[in-house]
Amino acid sequence: MSAAAATDLERRLREVTALNATQRALTSTLDLAEILRNVLERIKHVTSAEGLSLLLYDRERDELVFASTETLQENALACRETPLPPAVGGLMSPERLVVPVRGEERVLGTIDLQRRYDGRPFDEHDRRRATAVAAELASRTDLERVAHQPDALHAVFARLAAAVPTQDAALIVYDQERRWVAAHRQAVRLDDASHDPRHDPHLARRTGLVPRSMLCVPIVHEGTLHGVIQVINKLDGSAFDDDELRLVQTLADHAAIAIENASLYRQAQQAALTDDLTGLGNTRHFNRMLPELLGRGGPVSLLVLDLDAPKTLVDRHGHLVGSRAIADVGGVIGARL
Repeated sequence: MSAAAATDLERRLREVTALNATQRALTSTLDLAEILRNVLERIKHVTSAEGLSLLLYDRERDELVFASTETLQENALACRETPLPPAVGGLMSPERLVVPVRGEERVLGTIDLQRRYDGRPFDEHDRRRATAVAAELASRTDLERVAHQPDALHAVFARLAAAVPTQDAALIVYDQERRWVAAHRQAVRLDDASHDPRHDPHLARRTGLVPRSMLCVPIVHEGTLHGVIQVINKLDGSAFDDDELRLVQTLADHAAIAIENASLYRQAQQAALTDDLTGLGNTRHFNRMLPELLGRGGPVSLLVLDLDAPKTLVDRHGHLVGSRAIADVGGVIGARL
């Protein structure tokens, strides 16, 4: 066997190994954070990249969302729950606390904390301390750069750990611009990114990581865009090749299926705990949350509301109007709790 043939065979064996390992990892979980972590780990292994980023597409905001977490510890990190819409003031449950990072004109991102180290449920003191950290982040002019730099991220997570010690902490930063790959849903290889019109120059200015050679691939499943993976600069300074582009796209295709399955699973979980008409938690959600609330040992309040004469409204105006009235009441309650 010639040296060239041996090299080609070795490369193909690496590809098969990477695909097999990725497939096994992706089919072993429905947790989105673990799925993204597995994908980036495999891509890093097969490309020897200097930096990685994964941006997920948020349909409601029509934005690509870059999310960074403490657990991955890469130049660019990805792990994300559903982003917090601007109209929502935050989220607090016994095991999860989400606060928005609000700028003057829009929500810049969110802080997502899960499970206190001491096992206690989150409370208003935790919310205030996390909100203070969010305000500090909102005042920064380099927030998106922070999201791409490990040292800066570690400083943010250390600040969060000091404010609210938790087992898991995530910083989610919203990207204001749709990238070329997301808009066209085409994978591209940039041998000289700084001079390519498809490259977004904001990346270098915001992150301090100057792209030379890049791979950019869409995460698409059955016509639905889920995000974009960017692979930035090889460690040895060489350019990426078409084989690496093809392999990263294949890994992204596998990731798209896993992300879609995880999304459907989360939607099913949410639907099982939500009343279709009002959007509020249903009896199943109540029965799940009540033991946790009672387990805190503190005061628990129960508010019971009775709508006056809904039958009269239905008899006079019909079931559609009656249902709409109940839904409106549920919306008012949900907006204030």
